[in-house]
Amino acid sequence: MGVSIYSFIILLVPMAHDLQWSPMQSGGLVSAMWFAAPFALVCAPLVKRVGAWRLVVAGVSVQALAFIALVYADAFWQVYAIRLGMGFGKIVTVTAAPVIVARYFRIRFPLAMSLIWAATVGSGVIVAPLTETLIATLGWRMAAWAIAGIIFLVLPIALLLLRVGRESFLEREATASRSFSQLDIDTLTRKGGSEWGVLVATLGVWPMCFIAIGIAGAGIFSIALHSQQIAYLMSLGMTASFGAMTFAFLSAGAISGSALTGWMLDRLPAVRSPIVIGFSIYVGVSAFFLLQVEPSHALACIASFLIGIGIGGGEFLWITLLRFKVPTAAYATAYGGWYFSLQIGYAAGGALSGWGVEIGGYTAFLGMLAVAYLPTTIMGIWLARLGTVKASAHVRDGAGGAPTPFLKGEH
Repeated sequence: MGVSIYSFIILLVPMAHDLQWSPMQSGGLVSAMWFAAPFALVCAPLVKRVGAWRLVVAGVSVQALAFIALVYADAFWQVYAIRLGMGFGKIVTVTAAPVIVARYFRIRFPLAMSLIWAATVGSGVIVAPLTETLIATLGWRMAAWAIAGIIFLVLPIALLLLRVGRESFLEREATASRSFSQLDIDTLTRKGGSEWGVLVATLGVWPMCFIAIGIAGAGIFSIALHSQQIAYLMSLGMTASFGAMTFAFLSAGAISGSALTGWMLDRLPAVRSPIVIGFSIYVGVSAFFLLQVEPSHALACIASFLIGIGIGGGEFLWITLLRFKVPTAAYATAYGGWYFSLQIGYAAGGALSGWGVEIGGYTAFLGMLAVAYLPTTIMGIWLARLGTVKASAHVRDGAGGAPTPFLKGEH
């Protein structure tokens, strides 16, 4: 999945230069992928009808075809349409992921999901420097061809897992007794029309709106940073190649943050996770501010790593909090709502970042980052504390849920 973000963003730098696009246009292209966000709200029935692994295969294929199409695109609207296509491919793949994890990892779901999410957000460790090398060697159009080829090499792996994973699961299901917890995947992926009503009854309308604001803030922060990080470092006299390398540090931090959050959620009170994540984000943003006083390659790498911890850990935190704080039967719908809110933030983040740079320079841009993540930190702490008080009611919902030792000492 790293090609959707890292490869495209790095390709966009020479592409925008060749086609003479403004920072706001470039930021809009980064965000365009997430205007496919409403599709996430209807993916729960699609997972049940089509199958999770089939959606993964379809999503991977769309990503490859989108990069091939980039080779032949010259007009802004063409690239915008291609970016929207990437959004559909990414949504079906990412929506299927937690269903697959829930199917195979019923006991250590937080840790298993953290490893999967770490691979998703941390792929830039490989993808970012590889894309920069391909551009320097082949030019950005041929690099797009090469990236499409690399994605197609992944496709047989997904096809193999589709076959082997399904056979393995059916074999285990045939020999295992149908315990209460094994009904979880059925309720998780069932097609139903009352899930939104269950969520409203469980959390309330206004709390759901507040949660959506926090999730959208995380999306704005992430994509705003991604869309302007290379340009910001270049404005300080650093090279585009070094800017691409900082994405690798960002991804390495995301891997660490995702794994760390999974570990904390398995062993510590949940409220500590959003505090640690918020601290990492704001220390990293402060370090980026300091670069304006004294440009430093080492400080840029440290700042990227710290912010990566917050981005990777923060996104995974919300996935897991929703997994254990809402009725099990409504989780697929809750996940669709989470991903929709995140996509809205992604869609706004690129254009907002470009607008901020054009209006107030990079100082205003960094200030915007700090403001954008504030509701995310507040809502994360509130939701974790809400779970401490009401978790027993949420997991004993009579619709497939069961008590889960999610918060230390809770059950």
